[in-house]
Amino acid sequence: MSLYSDKNKAILTTTGIHIARRIGEALFRSYQGAFNFQYADGDKSIRVYWER
Repeated sequence: MSLYSDKNKAILTTTGIHIARRIGEALFRSYQGAFNFQYADGDKSIRVYWER
């Protein structure tokens, strides 16, 4: 896992696809905004986008 952040964004990498999606869902439930995700490489990786 790693975390990169600056003034406008944060990029978090996780060890699995399920935890990444759950973090995105938790952010959406807590802070609303826009939430989207895309699976890539079959089902072995995921990109989760959340913004408010």
